[in-house]
Amino acid sequence: MSDFKTRLASMPPSQQGEFLDKLPAALAAKSQSEQLLKLLIDFDFINAKISAFPPQQLIP
Repeated sequence: MSDFKTRLASMPPSQQGEFLDKLPAALAAKSQSEQLLKLLIDFDFINAKISAFPPQQLIP
């Protein structure tokens, strides 16, 4: 299990959606580009994001 998956699983379901939605922007705002890149290519993150949101919300 990846670090991301473990961290997400430890959160209450009511907080998981907000975490998935805001984490990339928070990393970008803090100029943590290396961590942001790792997150965006993490299959556990991608799978969780796809599962949590309807397709229309995933397309900017």
